[in-house]
Amino acid sequence: MKNTFLYGFTDQSTGMTELDKTLTAEKICNVVLTVGEAGTDYDIRSFFYGTFPQKPYRGCPDEIYQKVFPCLLSYLDMIDRYHRFQNKFYPDYWDNFNRVLDFFYDEFVEKKIERVIFANINHEGTDVLIYHLAKAMGIDVILLCPAIFPDRFYFAYNLQDFGWFAQNPEISTPEPISIPKQFEKIVL
Repeated sequence: MKNTFLYGFTDQSTGMTELDKTLTAEKICNVVLTVGEAGTDYDIRSFFYGTFPQKPYRGCPDEIYQKVFPCLLSYLDMIDRYHRFQNKFYPDYWDNFNRVLDFFYDEFVEKKIERVIFANINHEGTDVLIYHLAKAMGIDVILLCPAIFPDRFYFAYNLQDFGWFAQNPEISTPEPISIPKQFEKIVL
């Protein structure tokens, strides 16, 4: 059984405790690390806000860092949603990027993680970083995506498996709308 890390599952979406126990009991995998909401090892929001537990700095090897670093801009774009009104500067985000990267590198090594399962397609910043870290370390990744059908989901092993939607052909030509420059003063 592979040592597995579950990311983003919540009691509301799947019943994390039940999922964790079922995967281990059925000998599908050995769940050794969970990040989500109630009933997980670490609160998912703590990684958005930089309040996760601090460990002694060890750093990840440069060859891993160089593979993960290109996702920094995607990380910044996504994580900014959580800090928009907190007057954070980009060096603060970059610092958090490095701290989160080091934290999960240590967790992956200490717990001998062999598989990461995401509850949804990466869209929060931290999950993008973890996805790229797992790929750089040669760890198996499974991305789940909820379907519109009850109790069903899609899955993929790479983000690219979902396709490049920018390459889809246009099915109609958009027609511009003209909005007249007309203002009216309304007295209440």
